Amino acid sequence: MASVLIVDDDPDIRFLERMALKIADQGFTVVGEASSGEEALTLWRELRPDVIVLDDRLPSLRGLDVARLILGEQPAQVIVLLTPYEDDAVTATALSLGVRVCLPKTDLGRLLTQLLPHPL
Repeated sequence: MASVLIVDDDPDIRFLERMALKIADQGFTVVGEASSGEEALTLWRELRPDVIVLDDRLPSLRGLDVARLILGEQPAQVIVLLTPYEDDAVTATALSLGVRVCLPKTDLGRLLTQLLPHPL
């Protein structure tokens, strides 16, 4: 079982992500949810999940900043960054930081197919 931390300020998106992981029945367990970057950092340090599904647009602390901080402490952390739309600059920055997958939210259906081929 791979533990997952979901980070998004929109409760409806967190619900959809949680349900997608549950319905897929691929061994993912949601161990926590955060609605801000600061809360994400606190929960990450407490829970040490295998995977973080991270929204880039968060109040006060962007997802890229959260990823930079986490990957600075734990370079092997698996992070999936969700963006509001396709943005080559954000994707390039995310991947250069070590983010495993960068997806636009409009392509949320690909979350599992993008995550599953990557070893945890």
